[in-house]
Amino acid sequence: MSRKGWLGGLVAVVGMAALVGCAGESGAEGAAGAMGAAGAAGQDGAMGAAGQDGARGASTLVRATAEPAGASCAEGGQALSVGVDTNGNGTLDDAEITSRSFVCNGAEASTSVEEILPGDPRCPNGGVAIDAGDGTSLVACNGLDGAKGDQGDTGATGQQGAQGEKGDKGDQGAQGAKGDQGAQGTKGDPGEKGDPGEKGDPGASGSETRLGQFLPSQVAKGAVVTCTTVNETPATTECRGLKLNGIDVYLGPVEANAICGSITGNGYDTASGFGLSTPPYLKWDAAGARWTMGTAAAISPMQNLTCRR
Repeated sequence: MSRKGWLGGLVAVVGMAALVGCAGESGAEGAAGAMGAAGAAGQDGAMGAAGQDGARGASTLVRATAEPAGASCAEGGQALSVGVDTNGNGTLDDAEITSRSFVCNGAEASTSVEEILPGDPRCPNGGVAIDAGDGTSLVACNGLDGAKGDQGDTGATGQQGAQGEKGDKGDQGAQGAKGDQGAQGTKGDPGEKGDPGEKGDPGASGSETRLGQFLPSQVAKGAVVTCTTVNETPATTECRGLKLNGIDVYLGPVEANAICGSITGNGYDTASGFGLSTPPYLKWDAAGARWTMGTAAAISPMQNLTCRR
């Protein structure tokens, strides 16, 4: 090889050695980059059902009772008991009393207590007003209602089921042709005989003879009056065991006066009966001037009648 070629190869080797030098140490970590912008907020979840209301707070009550003369009040007075109505019955029970104080009478004074009802401007929740009788007075009010309890936790919302699709309304069918008239049926058997009708009211009274006294049997206002026994005094006539057309008569002043008016021409003195009578019975219809049949519930019958003469 010529010197020129040798020198050229050396230059090439030296140049290659410069290009393939050892790697240097890693540099220090760079500072963190700035935080990116916040993403858009997600949609709010569905609201849960409302929780149950908290329990109502207990009220403070005042109870005033008369205090006899003794160690607490030499001349007597009033004992004021204070406590919380823990059982909620609106009354301060003995077991609920937490403190007691006394308002005593003076030597020549007497204490009076006035109950203050709820809604009074002096005590919105009620209480008592005490007058010591010596020019001094005291108003003791019931405590206000307790604060409303905390609201319960919201319950979880249940999943809503999918709503089904509404079906299409079907077409109305065509009206069918009118059918032929059927053959006439055979004649049915005769129906059963009906029950007899109710007994009619007694007919209008005809002319009657007024005898002025009861007889064992006689006509009064168009009906036959029968008596088991009769009794007479100068001022009265009496029928005992009275029946009219063989059945009971309603025990009433209108019926009594109708019979007595026909027998003596005067009103009745006394009328009485015992127990109850079931329908039918007779009543006097003053408007129609006739006896009518009563069919209502059981009534007291007229068994004894005394007419004035």
